[in-house]
Amino acid sequence: DLSLINGPFCDKYGRRRCIMFHLVLFLLGGALQTGATGEGYLFGGRVIAGLSIGALTHIVPMYIAEV
Repeated sequence: DLSLINGPFCDKYGRRRCIMFHLVLFLLGGALQTGATGEGYLFGGRVIAGLSIGALTHIVPMYIAEV
């Protein structure tokens, strides 16, 4: 599960950096889906975007609570 890695990662590098990192991953996943020429690229983009959205739903509420 990505949440097990995400928590310590955010504690070490900070919530804002983690949010920016996962935003870039989401954009990469969206770009892969947009420019997909085959099913592999489409599903790969969906996996990358889905994992980053899942991580962001873990990080953003913690960030908002701290602010």
